[in-house]
Amino acid sequence: MSFLRRIVIPAPCMSSPNVLIGDLNHGVNSSGNHNIILLFLDPHFRGDDISNRLSMLSQLTIQNFGLINKISLEFDEHLNILTGETGAGKSIIIDALRIVLGDRISSSSLRDPQASCILEAVFDLSQNKDLKKLEILQDFLSQEDSQLIINRTLDPSGRSKIKINGLNVTVGQLSEVGNHLIDFHGAHDHQMLLSADSHLGMLDRLVSFENILDEYQAIFVKYQEIDKKLAQLKELAQSRDRELDLLTHQVKELEQVSLDEAKYEELIQEQTKINNAERLYVHVNSLLAILEGDGEALSERIRGAFPPMRNLNQIDEKTVHLMDYLNQIQDNSSQLANELQDYAQSLSFEPEEARKINDLCDSYDNIKRKYGPTLAEAKIFYTQAKEKYDLLLNLEHNDSQLRKDKDELEKKLKQAAAKITKERKKTATTLKTTIEKELSELGMPHVKFDFRTEPGAFTHHGQDHVTFFISPNAGESLKPLAEI
Repeated sequence: MSFLRRIVIPAPCMSSPNVLIGDLNHGVNSSGNHNIILLFLDPHFRGDDISNRLSMLSQLTIQNFGLINKISLEFDEHLNILTGETGAGKSIIIDALRIVLGDRISSSSLRDPQASCILEAVFDLSQNKDLKKLEILQDFLSQEDSQLIINRTLDPSGRSKIKINGLNVTVGQLSEVGNHLIDFHGAHDHQMLLSADSHLGMLDRLVSFENILDEYQAIFVKYQEIDKKLAQLKELAQSRDRELDLLTHQVKELEQVSLDEAKYEELIQEQTKINNAERLYVHVNSLLAILEGDGEALSERIRGAFPPMRNLNQIDEKTVHLMDYLNQIQDNSSQLANELQDYAQSLSFEPEEARKINDLCDSYDNIKRKYGPTLAEAKIFYTQAKEKYDLLLNLEHNDSQLRKDKDELEKKLKQAAAKITKERKKTATTLKTTIEKELSELGMPHVKFDFRTEPGAFTHHGQDHVTFFISPNAGESLKPLAEI
């Protein structure tokens, strides 16, 4: 009967950068033919700062894949061993992990053709500062994130979905991310060691950069920003005249009116008064007739109230304060009448003034229609258009200044990159001695190991292209390790 066991023991010193998975195909004991799979997952296997650059596979979930209906494996942060008879499902677990990290998957892998296959791997990055800085992971990780969750599903129709921390990605993107997470070691596997592109990363895991790499990367970010701006200027230069004509028209049109919301509201109120002047005048005259008109006007009625109020006060002194109320009524009535008369006079508009106000309101409507729909949005458009207009107008000056800034940064970048190269060469020399010594003790005294560092374009990691070389036999010249 097939069975699968997981054994966890403290990990020995390991050479793998992140997670090392080895498939040993020929372990035999008294109970029969057993194969084992080793998973080195300890992020603390060394005492130096290399432990800060390791990731750990903490969980793997497999559903409806191969022989597996559903299984969820949680891994310890030491050495994990999966052992079982042939057919127990060890290789299926490895296949699932390969697929969740970018290998192809087909509908034939589904255990139940009518159900979806779900594969998910969770990586702990809490001890991996360098991995979190990788450009390819920036879209998936915030500064607070300590986990990378990769989820891959395949439905019965063959449609596949891939997500990294909830964001959709392509198989190519997934494969590139996976290359930085796990190194598979087993029969007939192409290891990262045979990929020249991975040699720089391997060497850097042994280098003690201290602050020089951070200093270089801070300069490199600024360098990239200037490069981006120069590229934008180059693109703008190709259509400068056409862009300037359009921007000139837009800026001029937007500058014809104030884009201040308060002033716009005042103008709208003024237009409302103009368009309703006759109706407003009728209402004001009606109010004035009630307050001060002939006959039974309110002002006459108030004045008529004073004689009986004085008689009331003479008889009962407690009513004296009521005279104050009556005085207030008379004063407020007079003030109301005066302000209504002033308002009535303000309703007198010259035809030219009314036309200008209406034309200005029409201009606002046109601007909101073209650049809005709100005045606030039109103001944002104006700010952006003006900045671009000034940029194009001073294109030669801006280009010259940016190139000057780029040259100054490039000098600093070269100096910082030279320090990084020096540390890499220092570490690589120690690595060469160590590897040749270890191989000699293993019975291979004639093996020669070396490295070559060549300058290349500036990247996030410096200016070096590192390649490992090896000569396996005496008398043979050194050849690139990837070609052996």
